[in-house]
Amino acid sequence: LSLQDVNVVSLHGRALSTLRAHLKKNTVLVLLTDKNSLPLAIAQECMQANFADTTLNVYEDLGHASERHQQFKANELVEQCQTSGSAPTFSPLHITIVSVKGEGGLYPEFPGIPDHLYQTGVAPGKGMITKREVRLMIATYIQPSKGDVIWDVGAGCGGVAVELGFWRDDIALYAIEYRAERLHFLKRNIEYFGIQNHCHIVEGRAPEALTALPLPNKVFIGGSDGELGCLLQNAWQKLPHGGLLIASAVLDRTQAELRDFACSLSLAEQDRIESVSLAVSRSTVKDAVFSSESKRPITVFKFQKLSNHSKKQAKQNLAWPKPSQYQNLEQKVK
Repeated sequence: LSLQDVNVVSLHGRALSTLRAHLKKNTVLVLLTDKNSLPLAIAQECMQANFADTTLNVYEDLGHASERHQQFKANELVEQCQTSGSAPTFSPLHITIVSVKGEGGLYPEFPGIPDHLYQTGVAPGKGMITKREVRLMIATYIQPSKGDVIWDVGAGCGGVAVELGFWRDDIALYAIEYRAERLHFLKRNIEYFGIQNHCHIVEGRAPEALTALPLPNKVFIGGSDGELGCLLQNAWQKLPHGGLLIASAVLDRTQAELRDFACSLSLAEQDRIESVSLAVSRSTVKDAVFSSESKRPITVFKFQKLSNHSKKQAKQNLAWPKPSQYQNLEQKVK
């Protein structure tokens, strides 16, 4: 196998469910495993993701006299164990190479997770999650990169946290929520998408729940429960130079608070502000008739914190030329 043609994934010491983010059509995975990620468990994960035709090649004790290679189809291995009531045994020292085949479709393969995959306690696609179109805009603003520490304040059922964490396992996410029902489904969604190793649930009300957390370099505020002004100031103080603060608002009152916060920043920081308003309308077809459902418009703001040096430099770059500079320029032109 060529290294560029495979994805090496370590399941050693990690939850088996973290495999779900890597199960994509026609991919080859080299899995470093432990006692909780034996071939049967991997085959069951493949079956659950609707990749029944996946092939597992298990290599044991490589380089030793007891070296052995076995090959299984995911569905055949699961059925064989169900029939016999026992699973095959393997040396503790082994790797599993997985060639993913099958229909799939139960887990997303590209950013923009369908709303119906989230559990919210109501009809699929409904409930306390940020809708897909808005999530994609927020993710575009956040631009998660390796080593980021990201706070998702007012995480609800985990729409944004899952969208970020499912595609990046090299970031640290903290999803802050205090309402019991939302916390319940937040936990279920994080477990379903297998991101519990790097997405941490913080039970509590912001800003009090933020005091003991690692300092972030990016913050998203999706729910404020009337504390938006306080949360904006709190997050802004904790962000480092270059840090990003993203916030969304539906109500006129919260949009006004975001505009007031924008006006309180330095001129250089105001020059970096981005904002977009989204009014999504979704259509369905039934009996050859189109029907549309309009979602509530939502506004998303992005703020970037600059260092004092950057503010000074930006201010100089923005300054208009003095009259004397115009005169000198005119003389040079002549």
